[in-house]
Amino acid sequence: MSVKMYSAIGKVQADGVQTIEMEESGFVNQVSVGGDATSGTLAFEYKAAGKWFNLLASDGSTQLSVDMASNTKAFIVQGCLDAVRVTPTSIAGGSYTVQVISEVLT
Repeated sequence: MSVKMYSAIGKVQADGVQTIEMEESGFVNQVSVGGDATSGTLAFEYKAAGKWFNLLASDGSTQLSVDMASNTKAFIVQGCLDAVRVTPTSIAGGSYTVQVISEVLT
């Protein structure tokens, strides 16, 4: 197995929606959010089999949204993904980075 990493680095609100294309992914993916933004949220969607879907929070029904003021900024996504789309809302106080790390068979 090998690890593939895809990212959107140093983004701010004015950069708008970011799509992180993944040339290959495994079934287990870690999505990590970092940066020095102090407020705002990032909402996540994923693309699989050519269609976009909301990435759901642990309750199974609400779209996953990361609060840049919180400490919880990493999560596991199971499934083979084609892309991850990040929609920022009211990001302020700095920039953000999203990394997707996927373990793939080689």
